[in-house]
Amino acid sequence: MRAIVLVTAIACLLAPSAARGGGFKPWGAVNGSWATYSMGDVNDQIGSINDGLSGSGLSMDEISNGFGFGITLGGDLESPLSIGVGYDRLFAGSDVSDASGSIKFDFPANAYRAFAEYRFPSGSQFLPHVGIAGGMVTASGSVELSATGVGTDKSDVSGSGPMGEFYVGGDFKAASSVSVIGSLGYRYAKIGEFKVAGETATKEDGSKATMDYSGMSARIGLKFKFMQ
Repeated sequence: MRAIVLVTAIACLLAPSAARGGGFKPWGAVNGSWATYSMGDVNDQIGSINDGLSGSGLSMDEISNGFGFGITLGGDLESPLSIGVGYDRLFAGSDVSDASGSIKFDFPANAYRAFAEYRFPSGSQFLPHVGIAGGMVTASGSVELSATGVGTDKSDVSGSGPMGEFYVGGDFKAASSVSVIGSLGYRYAKIGEFKVAGETATKEDGSKATMDYSGMSARIGLKFKFMQ
């Protein structure tokens, strides 16, 4: 994590001088995304809830994927490299309810990353690249239980862990300063310990439960160049 912060800080210090020298071309991007999640421990808890609902006709879906959105700030160097930082908001959740009450798991997360991409030579409007990224993911959700005639109990969920990505993608030049961008890759983003209402979540055997946003990730969006 310290190495990621150091690389980002160096990039921020060098970028202004590189831009003045014409060796750094800044850009920004917005994207939508879809990803799979490896929520093993969370889904085990959902399985236990479904066991308790057996015979009722109700079932709570496992959390296996979700949508997201993100923003990115980066720049192209004179070499075939691009560097930058990005933020993604990941959505994950499941719920079950009937006239007697409801159970809701709302587990969105914030993913922060510093990245580097290698741009392959191309003679067309499509510019392929491969990238790596590192950073952290933080959970910021809740568990909500409600019972008709009794009320609602809502507990905050929090935790953080390391994140890493590897992906391939490309830019399709739609205008002089606008490109359509896309990527497909794998994200590792596992929170080894999280808390519910301030208490560490545990599995049935008493060990710490994890919240795992790792899985395949696909993004599509628009990229805007600030300098030609």
